[in-house]
Amino acid sequence: MYLLSLLLCNIAIADQFRAKVIKIIDGDSLVVVTGGEEKEIRLYGIDCPEFDQPYSKKAKRFVEKQILGRTLEVTAIATDRYNRLVAIIDFNNSSINQQLIKKGLAWVYPKYCRKKICRSWRITEKNAVKNEINIWSNGNSVSPWVWKRKKHQQRFSN
Repeated sequence: MYLLSLLLCNIAIADQFRAKVIKIIDGDSLVVVTGGEEKEIRLYGIDCPEFDQPYSKKAKRFVEKQILGRTLEVTAIATDRYNRLVAIIDFNNSSINQQLIKKGLAWVYPKYCRKKICRSWRITEKNAVKNEINIWSNGNSVSPWVWKRKKHQQRFSN
């Protein structure tokens, strides 16, 4: 029962705090500092291209240009299995999460995007698809979760 309550606490986190973005790992992962402590953050509800996928570098550069070195509002949602904070980062009357979707540099991650905000993110994604922006420009984009699964299957079939 204690373990279950700990898991529920991790899922129910809704902490808000200000933090300075000090490192961009990739399009959907970054490091912030708050209260003298560094925290790795995985952006909630989205998935950017993997390192070896098209638009991976562009997603990372976009996040660097927009928020690296800035102090922003972070809304913690959960802690993932890698002990990263899963969060929404407010930026320009929106969030960097939504901006990545709008720029066609991230997918809404259906398995994990369950909050009310995800409805509007799906609309944003549909607009990016319709306008063929970045990952949607070639008509055959492969989501990162499918990309990883295919690579994993290839490794074990060789």
